[in-house]
Amino acid sequence: MHFYFRLLFVLGCTLMLPSALVAGEAERDEWVRQRAELRMHPVGYSLSQRKITLANVIPMHPSGFAAERYSMLPGLATGLGRGWEAAAQVTLAETLGANNDGIINGRAFYGGGLQKQLTRGETLKSTALAVGGYGWGGPTKSSGGMFYAVASKQISGLKEGDNHALFGHFGVKAEAFDNAVGDSSGVRPFLGANLSFGQLVFLSGEVSPRQAWEFANQYSMSAT
Repeated sequence: MHFYFRLLFVLGCTLMLPSALVAGEAERDEWVRQRAELRMHPVGYSLSQRKITLANVIPMHPSGFAAERYSMLPGLATGLGRGWEAAAQVTLAETLGANNDGIINGRAFYGGGLQKQLTRGETLKSTALAVGGYGWGGPTKSSGGMFYAVASKQISGLKEGDNHALFGHFGVKAEAFDNAVGDSSGVRPFLGANLSFGQLVFLSGEVSPRQAWEFANQYSMSAT
């Protein structure tokens, strides 16, 4: 429980941090069109447009719950202005070693989070730095959350006419959970990248060392 109070305190303090204004909301959200996002971790860009959209901009995973796999339903997200965004999400987890069938027999975890983008560059060439956090709750009195800091930057594809774009992401996360089995917390770094070719091919990859309660390192690779 003390984790949540610390998380709310840090997020509240970031309201006092200045945010530089940039040209237009649609231009600031160019990273969405480029799909500069990760499946398991957040990125340094925040939504600017103040409208609710279906997006998992802050991936929320139930730490400490042993599962065969996780499935994230399309979440709700919106920009709040001054570099803030808010998100809500439902994550389905199939219990490790059990005969589950997704939403029918699996376990549903409900989460909500906030993110503050601290740097507001005029283009994706500038480094985007953000802090944020989320909390979640689920079955068997499970609860937890994560606080993080992450930086994102477009590395290549910067020239007009380039048909590709490469983004890099690096961050640090502090996770904590409490459930029927026990409770724990830990801090780990994470690294990710996105590569897109026009609006046809989007590649994504990420990795993070395992926490003390996890069996293996976290990693994900996808192509759409």
